Order: sequence, then structure tokens, then C-alpha cells
Amino acid sequence: MTREQISERREALLDKVESIQADIKTTEHGSERERRLNRGVSKIIEEINQLDEREAVLKAERAVEIQAGMKSGKYAIERGDGFDLDRDPIRDHKDVPYFTGSNPWDSLESGVLGRSVSVDEAKSRALSAVEVASGLSDASRSKATGLIENQDPDGVIARYALVTSDPDYLSAFSQMMRDTTPLLTDPEIRAARRVREFGRAMSLTDSEGGFLVPFQLDPSVIMTDDLGISDIRRISKTVVATGDVWNGVASGAVSWSWDVEAAEVSDDATTFTQPTVVIHKAQGFVPISIEALADEANVTEAVTTLLVDGRNDLEGTALTLGTGSGQPFGIIVAVTAGALSSASTDAFAIADVYALHDALPARFAARSTWLASPLAYSLIRQMGTDGSPAPFLTESAGNLLLEAPTATSSYMDGVINAGQTNLLLLLGDFSNYVIADRIGMQVEMVPHIFSTSNNRPTGQRGFYAYYRTGADSVNDSAFELLDVT
Repeated sequence: MTREQISERREALLDKVESIQADIKTTEHGSERERRLNRGVSKIIEEINQLDEREAVLKAERAVEIQAGMKSGKYAIERGDGFDLDRDPIRDHKDVPYFTGSNPWDSLESGVLGRSVSVDEAKSRALSAVEVASGLSDASRSKATGLIENQDPDGVIARYALVTSDPDYLSAFSQMMRDTTPLLTDPEIRAARRVREFGRAMSLTDSEGGFLVPFQLDPSVIMTDDLGISDIRRISKTVVATGDVWNGVASGAVSWSWDVEAAEVSDDATTFTQPTVVIHKAQGFVPISIEALADEANVTEAVTTLLVDGRNDLEGTALTLGTGSGQPFGIIVAVTAGALSSASTDAFAIADVYALHDALPARFAARSTWLASPLAYSLIRQMGTDGSPAPFLTESAGNLLLEAPTATSSYMDGVINAGQTNLLLLLGDFSNYVIADRIGMQVEMVPHIFSTSNNRPTGQRGFYAYYRTGADSVNDSAFELLDVT
């Protein structure tokens, strides 16, 4: 049998099991008919297990064929630009290309997730998994690779990427999001158990339920192309937090000195501080009708995309204007106290742009980036005249403003309101604005939604998701903010 035939036969057998189980529910308990029906279920499950074993053999044979083909040049991996709208990368997980040399998800039961395995081995497997995992754009692969290589000294992110990107877990997750009692294969059960055990070991999940989102769908990894409403996450320093608070180390510039030969060195010590970023919980909920859940071909991807879009909008506001109370500190709120006032009341002029640029300390200027709303940038473009143009913000010049790159946040002020605070333009070194993420977004399925008016079911299920993150400026002197007032 081919893999397609095996899949069709398995689906038919599963339908038959559901039918028999429905008959068992209406049969007298302990009767001969119930025993006969149960024996029938056992035989069907045995055949399903045999199909799984046959499929595993075919899968291994195909992997060997692909590996040989890639070595000979017959095959090559082509990823494209990201999600293919005509295919669900979660449900079609068996189309994942295999990493040449070895399958990164092989032998996960042998303890690769344990502390006895070296960090280097865990990272090597995880990087291989990122390279061949389905449903990731090149930008997302690059970000995931950077997280594993540069921000994972203990191998925690590597192990997380490895277990949650396993094709068997992708399939299990998709089914668990559709059905509260899914019929999983043995490999899928083992994959889901590994993720649950890893989540509990890393304090990412608890005993009350919830499933870690597959690595390919985790908003901390996905790099979408439509985040124009806020570039703050892209330009800021992102770190991985392992507790409720991220603790860093910061210091001022070291004061060197000139000393004569054999003279005692002067006290040039700098002062070290320990900036902290508090982690907060964000949550979202997506209701979906039972009919849509049954009919939608790519329901897992569709629901996750909705959750990611909601997170992006929530974060866009918080990373700009967050108060720090129950939410991250937005960069504007964090540095408002030292805002520079415009030269003229309620008037924004070229002189204000130059004044803000000149006010930033030289040590931060080389790595500085502008941040403003699209409306504010439009005002700057209109400042020039025929005799005195303002060509410092044009596409041909790479959208540079006084030789510094520009970023956008639609949540900043873009219209000047007379007599009010108008925080219009920010310049700074965003490596001093830290976004601390707890890895892993969790999703739980709510099997029935009840009406608030009569407490009866509405014929809907729901997906409840939550994750944890925090942000704050760790050095306010690295930023200059303009208040047109």
C-alpha cells in the first residue's frame, strides 16, 4: 500500500471505530453484544497500529531516497516565502523535507532533552529542525537561528524548538485543537507527552491543561511582513526570560586616563547597575462555531493567525504607550520625563528635528534610530521648500533622516493638538530598550461556550491563548523625545 492508501484506510477505520463506539453507548453494559463490539474495536485498533508501522517503514525508505537524491543533486530544498495559502503546513506535516545526514527528530526518546545531553548537541539538532521545518519564512528561520545561537547558553530554546517543531507534534496539536478526545497515533501521543513534560519542567505549562503552540506558529518566532503598525520589536533588544523578572547588567562609560610611566593607575572604575524588566501576562480568546471547526480546512493555522494578529496589535500599543502597570513599559512612557520641548508653541519645524538630533549623546548617535508615526514623517517631508528642500527622508536615500534609519509606530502622536502634550518624534539607541519574552505561547480549547443570558450552549467552541512578556528602557539617556507643546 502507498502512504496515500494507508491514510485513506486509516480514516475509514477511524470512522468505523466512532460508529461502533456510538453503538456501545446504547448497548446494555456487560451484555454479550457489548463484549462483541469491544472485540471489534480492538481488532480495528490492531489493524491501525499495523498501518502505522507500515507507514513508518515507507517514511524511512522515502527519507533514505531523498537523502541519496540530495547528495547526487537529483533533489534540492526550496522553501518559498512562507505560508502557502493552498496548503496547511500543520495538517500536511509529512511533506517536511528531511535534513541531509540525519532526521533532527529521530530518537527523541533517548534523552536528547535531558540535561545529560550536551548543549551543543541540542543546539545542533534544533538548528537542523529550524532549517527543514514546514511553514516558516526565511525571515522566521533567521530569527529562530539567532535565538538559538546567540541567546540560548543553556540550550533551553533549542530543546523547546526541537520538541514543538516535531512533525508528530504538529499533527497532534492540530487534532487536539479540533477535538477534545482525538484519536492520536502512538508517535503523536509520545510527541505530545514530550512537549507536556518539557513545558512542566521549564515551568511553561501547568497541570491544569494547555498546549504549547508549535514552534512554527509561536509569535515569538514568526516574522510577518505586515507589522508596519509598529517596528519597535524589530529594532529593540529582545531577550529570553526564565522567571517573572529579567535581570540585566548596565554601566556608564568607562573613564580612561593618561598616566606617566610607573605611576599608579587612577581610579577609572565605572558604576554597575542591575536593570530589571517585569514580565506580564497577555491573553486572547477566539470563539468558533462547531460547523466552522468541522468544515474549515486550515483551522489550526487560521486560528493561530488570528491570535498572532491580536498579539501584534496589543503589543504595538504596549511597546509604545504601555504604563508598566500590568503591562510592559512603552518606550514613549519610559523616557517622557526628559522630553525636549519644541522651539515654538504648538509648532513643529525643521529646527526641532535638528535640535533633537544634536541633543542625543554622541556615544548613542552611531547606533540611533528614529521612531515616529507615518503622519509625523509626512509632516517632516513637507517641511522643505523650493529654495530649501528637505531631502533627508526619501526612499532614494533609504528613508534616512539625518543619516539615521527610521522606524514606525502608528500609536505615536501624529497630529498636533494645541495646548496639549504632543510626543511626536523619538531618537535613540534601541539596544537600550529591552523586550523580555518567556518562550512559548499556550493555547487551551474551551469545549463549549455558554450564553450569558440563559446559560445554555451556543454551539461554539473557543481557543484561549496566553503568553508572557515585558519591556522597559534600561538606560533613558540613550533616547531623546520631542514634545511639540
